[in-house]
Amino acid sequence: MNLGTWLWLFFTLGAISGSLYALFAAVLLRRFGQKPGNLPPSSPDLTILKPLYGAEPGLEANLASFCDQVYQGQVQLLFGIHSPKDPAGTAVAGLKRRFPDHDIELLADGREHGQNPKISNLLNMLPGARYRLIVMADSDIRVGPDYLNQVVSALSAPNVGLVTALYRGFPDAGIWSRLSAASINEHFLPSVLVGLELGLAKPCFGATIALSTDTLQRIGGLGAFADKLADDYAIGEAVRGLGLKVAIPPMLVGHVCSERSFGELLRHDLRWARTLRLIEPWISGLGSDPSPGLGHHCGRAQRFRPDQLGDHRARACLPAFYSDTTEGLATRAEKLTSAQPGPRPFEFRGVSVELLARLCELAGP
Repeated sequence: MNLGTWLWLFFTLGAISGSLYALFAAVLLRRFGQKPGNLPPSSPDLTILKPLYGAEPGLEANLASFCDQVYQGQVQLLFGIHSPKDPAGTAVAGLKRRFPDHDIELLADGREHGQNPKISNLLNMLPGARYRLIVMADSDIRVGPDYLNQVVSALSAPNVGLVTALYRGFPDAGIWSRLSAASINEHFLPSVLVGLELGLAKPCFGATIALSTDTLQRIGGLGAFADKLADDYAIGEAVRGLGLKVAIPPMLVGHVCSERSFGELLRHDLRWARTLRLIEPWISGLGSDPSPGLGHHCGRAQRFRPDQLGDHRARACLPAFYSDTTEGLATRAEKLTSAQPGPRPFEFRGVSVELLARLCELAGP
């Protein structure tokens, strides 16, 4: 066969494969949406922990959705900020006026317990939690009135230690936010469903993490994740390490997309793609948005500061490092640390971000 025939065959097979994948994903999405939701056998009292940072678009509407629940048990809502001057506090004040009968509390505490400010915020809130069931969710998540019923129902199933939730994009700021939402709805969501069906994905999303305080203590408490980049992913892995399941109820929560420019959209997607390459490389190969990760799930509400992420070249080089073997990284790391020993407090898969920055410097611009 000549070159033209080979090219025709290559692109035809690619088109057929892509079409079959799209059909498979569509079937899974339809099946997921048709699963019946279940009422929980009981409605235990619970605490919702919400780490906040800044007055992001749609914040009060996002938070209000957690108040508009048909759940029968008592619900305590704890919101945390690092500074009393944080403008997110204004949204919580509006929430208190709107829902005067709800148990809503705002805690301002600037203590840091590690390199991850979101986990520090949660750790500062946790002592104020009155109930044994904890639900944590990022601030850019918007839910329906049956959300807590679905979460508690899934958590009450046998051998389930944690419940997380799939999400869809919800545009809130024009064309760029609509494109961001489309990337979630048309790439990320179908890819996760395919991964779950084939047993390739083991996600845990910051959109929802619900577990009991007993389970939380068994995995070392939130303090065990204070220096993790992808804290939600790490929490899910730790729960699975106990032999417990991470359940996903048949519902979609909304992730509010608020990108207002092409630059914001590009930076956001690059953060997601880099983290995905580290955590779920098979999804990266499908060209989808990531599951848990540094840019979004370590919280858009609680971004890492530049000094906590290391040099920008380290973040740009993260995908390349994933392709190396652990042994290869360890060898290169040993050479560097033997020359300049020192603590490496902020690690991902055994490699510190500071070390990644130094490796990038050796690799050149």
